[in-house]
Amino acid sequence: MQAHTQQWGPLSEEDSSGVRGCLSGKRSSMAATELSNAGFTGITDVSGGYSAWVENGLPTHK
Repeated sequence: MQAHTQQWGPLSEEDSSGVRGCLSGKRSSMAATELSNAGFTGITDVSGGYSAWVENGLPTHK
């Protein structure tokens, strides 16, 4: 969690909703594991990341 905290800053309750991800899903998978281990709940990982999301025709906002 320390590497992500250094990159993003401390997490608060305001950060607890929404979707965070990465292009391939590898970094977001590691972050989801770290967040879960730190006691955060409701964590969901999108397998394959943003690339898989777009490939499957799911909605995006530009």
